[in-house]
Amino acid sequence: MSFIEGVDTRQRSRDATSVRRSALSVRYLAGGTFSGLYGLLVLAVLVAVAALSAVGVGLLLTGTASKVLRHWCDRERIRVGRALGRHVGSPYPGPAAGPDGARRRIADGTPVLRDLAAVLQRIVVGIPLGVVTILLPLVSLQALALPTYWWAMPDGKPAEQLFEITSWWLALASGLIGLAGLAAWSIGAPAVRSADAKLLELLLAPTRDQELRLRVRMEEQRRRSAVDLHSAELRRIERDLHDAAQNRLVAVSMFIGTAQRQLSTGTGDVATALAKAQDASRDALAEMRRIIRGVYPPMLAEEGLVPALGLLADRMQIPTRLRVDAPAPTPASVDAALYFSVAEALTNVAKHSNATACDIHLTWTEDDGEMRVITTVTDDGHGGAERSKGSGLAGIESRIGALGGTVAVASPPRGPTSVRMELPCES
Repeated sequence: MSFIEGVDTRQRSRDATSVRRSALSVRYLAGGTFSGLYGLLVLAVLVAVAALSAVGVGLLLTGTASKVLRHWCDRERIRVGRALGRHVGSPYPGPAAGPDGARRRIADGTPVLRDLAAVLQRIVVGIPLGVVTILLPLVSLQALALPTYWWAMPDGKPAEQLFEITSWWLALASGLIGLAGLAAWSIGAPAVRSADAKLLELLLAPTRDQELRLRVRMEEQRRRSAVDLHSAELRRIERDLHDAAQNRLVAVSMFIGTAQRQLSTGTGDVATALAKAQDASRDALAEMRRIIRGVYPPMLAEEGLVPALGLLADRMQIPTRLRVDAPAPTPASVDAALYFSVAEALTNVAKHSNATACDIHLTWTEDDGEMRVITTVTDDGHGGAERSKGSGLAGIESRIGALGGTVAVASPPRGPTSVRMELPCES
């Protein structure tokens, strides 16, 4: 490729990026109109509930009003996050406990006041901005086409736009105004979008103090999850030992006791009793090995995460592919969490999805100097996986969350289903 061709390619790329940025900006600003209209509805609900509270009825609707406001704010955070290219978090740590949780949240909440300010900002600023964004190109195109329209008019008959066109100079001025309007629309839209989104981010995102409180709360939840997970693992091991291995060992003891009695009395087939005891001991040993594999699989301890996941994929009844991008060392705790989480996800695929193919994808990425491992399990099944349906997703979330990771599940009706697990490698 010549230098001129390279410059031309880069120029076309910049032009395409500029056009895309302008289109996204117009979409965001125009969407502000509908967001503002939705905000008007939310504000009407809040005012109605506040008015009814004077006679006591509104107090019963406080929770509903809070949910309506939260729903609007959550949608707006997603929209603003897309415009800014970053996540906009919520200042709320989670559902407020107790039947009067919504009222307590409203009573003590600076975030609620900021949410209301965001609603008012959308109504006062968002609606006019959206209307201007929609109308400006239409008016500009009309002004740009007016010289041609005036030229086609009969002599002596003026054309009217923003002003009356009676000469070529005025027609030319109308065309220039149209060009200026289109230029302002295409060039100014990204800047206006950025300023508007940043203002909304200030109102909707948590403050520094709120972020610190949220981090403390998340750390407490992580510790509780880790303790609960550890307790659940101990109970599972105890149950497996009691229900399986212990029964096998009891059988060994019974067969040996039978052999002893037969040997002392000289009756019965001692060899048969000892053979049964030997078979029972083999069963007990196999059961103990199974339990040990459930605690920490030997393949995982000896070979590492990738070979262990490869073994899980090979054991699946449906074709399962394992893809690994740029592997990096991970601590044993992360290996164990991912191994058992992937195993649970594959169990869900085998039991519930009716899938014909499955894919496991591991990739390592660096974010702000922190290495993170991302594991995605995808199947082509019928979808519809939900945490509340006992599909094992809650266990995956607890196991990953205990190490500071996140789990995202996408499972629309008719599929496909994707379970994305992300963990810091320093866990």
